[in-house]
Amino acid sequence: HGRMVLPEGKAVRVEEGQRYVFQSHYLNTSDHALLVRDLAWGRLSPPEEVQDWVAAFGFNNSGIQLPPQQNSSDGFSCSFGTDVHVLSIAGHMHGYGLSMYGEQVNTSRSRIYDLPTWDPSWRDAPQISNFPGDGLFVAATDGIEGHCSWYNSTDKPLGFPSEMCVLMGLAWPLEEAVACDSFRDSPG
Repeated sequence: HGRMVLPEGKAVRVEEGQRYVFQSHYLNTSDHALLVRDLAWGRLSPPEEVQDWVAAFGFNNSGIQLPPQQNSSDGFSCSFGTDVHVLSIAGHMHGYGLSMYGEQVNTSRSRIYDLPTWDPSWRDAPQISNFPGDGLFVAATDGIEGHCSWYNSTDKPLGFPSEMCVLMGLAWPLEEAVACDSFRDSPG
């Protein structure tokens, strides 16, 4: 399903004493024990070897409301607020997802991420798209929109965090993570 890869000369700033947490979720639906092994690779680079700093981004809408026993769709619109190059992007939904896509919006719309059929196993194994070279240029004035569709098979409305619509990834030049919740960050 892919990896988020940093090109040569790019690094994520880690302050002295800073910790990183890798979060894994497992759902064992069998009656047998489940043995898992999580791995993460990385290396420390001296600051003088770093040409550009990279940071994570996460865009979503925590205000989604999925009516019971029907299809619905919703999404979000966010921006970086500065010129960046997106190196990688991945989507996140839970078990009620049907499809999702992401678009870069300026004077036109360009699809930058596309999962026409959502597989619930991707909740814990994001499908990652990497952009070659310096990455996908996104101007400060460009929007990033995420669009998700679901089928709520329950008898009750579902909202965040039971279900989600998230695009996340890595971009440069950023020294700190960028987060946008279009429900909370919208005016009014």
